[in-house]
Amino acid sequence: MKQITIFTFLLFFTVGIVSAKDIKITVFPSDAKIYVDGSYKADGIYTASLKKKDEFIVIKIEKAGYVTSETKFFYNDKRKSVSYTLKEDESLNNSILSANANQDFTVNVNPKYDAESAWKMINQVVLTYFDEIKTADRVSGYLQTNWIYQRFPDSRIQVRTRITVKEIAVNQGLAYKVKVSSEIANINTNVEEGFSPWGRIIKTYDGFISEIQSRLGGL
Repeated sequence: MKQITIFTFLLFFTVGIVSAKDIKITVFPSDAKIYVDGSYKADGIYTASLKKKDEFIVIKIEKAGYVTSETKFFYNDKRKSVSYTLKEDESLNNSILSANANQDFTVNVNPKYDAESAWKMINQVVLTYFDEIKTADRVSGYLQTNWIYQRFPDSRIQVRTRITVKEIAVNQGLAYKVKVSSEIANINTNVEEGFSPWGRIIKTYDGFISEIQSRLGGL
């Protein structure tokens, strides 16, 4: 009877071993982090174990500056190893972290420029970065561009940018409030509420603040 019990135990133990499956996971870049079923496992290479009772494991790969990859690996998959190569995050490659994003900057106009000259200069600088201006009211000193949208399909996001200029009253003379608005949303969002401020600026528009400060305030 004892021998039968031992045999039964060994049989189940052997079946357990046979039913387990190891899968080698290799990722690029080699320092990307590997997560299995939500738990961090290793950087670059990891061997995961699947049991027959499990239908699949969820493999997530992530690294700053790259698009996160998440996939399921099923037990009945015949492969013994898999490799994943992360795509660079184009939204980060095409933008820059900037303290200028979504901030109001006061630009004091050099006294040598009258209001008409300053207004013309503002329009010239804006049109260097944008193809057209949505609103330009010389009397109130208000200017605003349309939103310019850029989509990044791999990152599943969209970014929009616009410039706003407002004349303000200051004791020392003519001045303007200048703002580069930069907002981000899911790529499928088409409602205003879906966008939120982004602490980065698309590289195309990053030089706007410094240029208008230099042009209006220059000697």
